Amino acid sequence: MNQKILVNQIIPFSNVDGEGNRCSIFVQGCQLNCLYCHNSETIQTCRNCGICIEHCPSHALSFQSNLVIYEESQCSHCDTCIMVCPYQSTPKAKAYTQDDLMARIEIYRPYIRGVTLSGGEPTLYADFLTGLAQKIKKLGLTVYIDSNGFFDFEATSPLINIVDGFLLDIKAVDNIEHLCGIKSQLHLKNLEKLLGINKVIEVRTVLLNKHMDQMNTLNQVVDRLEGYPQVPYRLIRAHVTGLKKVQEAYIGEAIMTEEEFVAYGDYLNQKGFHNFKLQR
Repeated sequence: MNQKILVNQIIPFSNVDGEGNRCSIFVQGCQLNCLYCHNSETIQTCRNCGICIEHCPSHALSFQSNLVIYEESQCSHCDTCIMVCPYQSTPKAKAYTQDDLMARIEIYRPYIRGVTLSGGEPTLYADFLTGLAQKIKKLGLTVYIDSNGFFDFEATSPLINIVDGFLLDIKAVDNIEHLCGIKSQLHLKNLEKLLGINKVIEVRTVLLNKHMDQMNTLNQVVDRLEGYPQVPYRLIRAHVTGLKKVQEAYIGEAIMTEEEFVAYGDYLNQKGFHNFKLQR
């Protein structure tokens, strides 16, 4: 297949993107715009405006045929290009075919248990990733999807059927439009459907003050996880490390104290739900 998708980065070995040592592939593009996103440069695609070129200290960027061209061998990975981009994007995303990605995965194959397709939002490229997942599975590797849950279940069903499971981010229940720029409860409906076919590896929620109703979100998720004791719920304390300055200024005062964060774990224990993890 000659079809290509934009990939922000490939992490050869990760132990935080699912079970075991995994290769994580981060696609470019997401339909959300979460206030606390630590991969905000994966949301938009490069507009080829060229503003980043003059700011690149290592001269790794240039204009060719009205396109911003990135030369990785010259890059110092200072991320100045991302910091000055008015669209908070990156010129460093690369176009890959399925065969290109498989060539990379083959290199890491002896050292990994599987591949996690992340982003960005991988379900935006469901057709492409369905074919890729089929090829990965033939290597004896597992395939996970790290998703925000906002996808058309029926249209995505070929991908859902071939992968081993989803790492599902439930951002919030109330005020989701303010927090992530989308007005929908589709993520909760898809959580229910994925649970029903045993395709949920883990559910996760980032907790912060002011911008969400934490208690209602926890209750809605835990109520849906009842009857699925094998599925853990990971609570993540939002932090400002790695955020863009504009994000830090907006949510800095909403970061929880350690005591506030731990209290939500205590609440789940009191509720009788014990299969959760607290991530600082």
